[in-house]
Amino acid sequence: MMTNEFGSLKRRIYLAYHQDGILDLVAGSVVVGFGAFMLTDNIAFMIFGWLAMMLYVLIKQRITVPRFGFVRIESEKKTYKKGLTSVGVGVLLFIFFLTLNIFLCC
Repeated sequence: MMTNEFGSLKRRIYLAYHQDGILDLVAGSVVVGFGAFMLTDNIAFMIFGWLAMMLYVLIKQRITVPRFGFVRIESEKKTYKKGLTSVGVGVLLFIFFLTLNIFLCC
């Protein structure tokens, strides 16, 4: 009896998770992109459709997951390390492109 209740709950959660219509929008963009490509012979329309499909997981995480209220709590130390790493990578990229510009211009 407990397994049946768990299966029913699992099914309801699965249906609620996929009831936001994002999959429909992604499939529609693929079809419209393909149709526009066939009509105009411009590959950019097909790329647009497939790009939406590749971004499905990211879109799902940005829209559906916050709607359900999933929370990820990280420690202040971990957040500080992530921020410091991001700033460090940004400074290194800035220095890299600055030196690249110096070597390519002269």
